[in-house]
Amino acid sequence: MNRVLPAALALSLAACHGRSPPGPALPESFTAVDDRAPAPRRVVCLVPSATELVFALGAGDRVVGVSAFDDYPPEVTRLPRIGGMTNPSFEGIAALRPDAIVGVEGPTDLTALRRLRSLGIRVVVPRVESIEEVL
Repeated sequence: MNRVLPAALALSLAACHGRSPPGPALPESFTAVDDRAPAPRRVVCLVPSATELVFALGAGDRVVGVSAFDDYPPEVTRLPRIGGMTNPSFEGIAALRPDAIVGVEGPTDLTALRRLRSLGIRVVVPRVESIEEVL
């Protein structure tokens, strides 16, 4: 599961959303996936596609917060809302004590992501512009 989740997430995001509008390039530290890192136990998803994929992979019980736009699967309607990629609630996310945050490359609040990372939260925003990046 530790290696499958990042690759499946990247593939799903590429297939579901096509290309995102170009935004500032994210630093490699946000887009790289470390296969050696332990699987997260408490995940916050910043976009609906990430949430849907985590649930589809059978890890929905690990999701503790979702974006303001999530509505599927139905279980997410009971989870706390934390804003989205361009307007994440720093305080709301920190209160959920996640050990991982998953988003997509594109428009994002890089300052908020850096603040969250400074708390020791793993932030993953995989690049999905090519098959090699998905793999």
